[in-house]
Amino acid sequence: MEDGEQRQFRLPTSAHTLYEAYCDIRLAPVSASPFDDDDDSEGSAQQPAAAGDDGDAGDTGDEQQPVAGALCGPVPLAEINPIETATPLSQKEFFEETLLEIMHGDRPPYTEWNRLEVTPPDPLCGTCKTSDAYALKPIRFWSHEMWSIATPCANHGWAHAEHVTRGRWHMRRVKCVFDDWYLAGRETVCSKCQEEKESLKKKAKTVKAALGNSQDTVLSLQLQILQALI
Repeated sequence: MEDGEQRQFRLPTSAHTLYEAYCDIRLAPVSASPFDDDDDSEGSAQQPAAAGDDGDAGDTGDEQQPVAGALCGPVPLAEINPIETATPLSQKEFFEETLLEIMHGDRPPYTEWNRLEVTPPDPLCGTCKTSDAYALKPIRFWSHEMWSIATPCANHGWAHAEHVTRGRWHMRRVKCVFDDWYLAGRETVCSKCQEEKESLKKKAKTVKAALGNSQDTVLSLQLQILQALI
């Protein structure tokens, strides 16, 4: 205040939740979506269900604590129109052209970039051939290889970092207050997680065979837990 008086404003819980989700989207690395093989799923990501939305915030004994370095993905807001989150074809082409420039040597390798963001050409400068260029958004490429450090596992964070390998680039749309932009990250594969998943599959298969047609509640519960972990 001009007279030196300080005032404290209390923000609602929803404002803090949206801010944390905004920071997670902007700052977190990107893992590949389980639907990456589908062309229509470009830019989409599977989001975990939100916890504590049913008034269980006081019961924290059974809540799983976040793993250091793991990707924290916010639940999509219901009021966002799915059409607005779709990636236009011209944006996909701009993304692919950028990757091809790196591959063909027309653009330096990612680790030698001075900026993480690739901006599209300005359509007002007459460098664009079609009106599609007006819809292009900047792409921010984010990968830990830029700083020569290991990439954390999307599930277990830094604990599995030595088992993570990087694959191809993927891009997804980020809703912003002023204007949308795109975040690109490496597809990551954790060999340790794959081994654990295969082990769980074998255990589930064994329990299922032991259960057979019986009504054993213990084996049935074990099978349900194993199937949920796979």
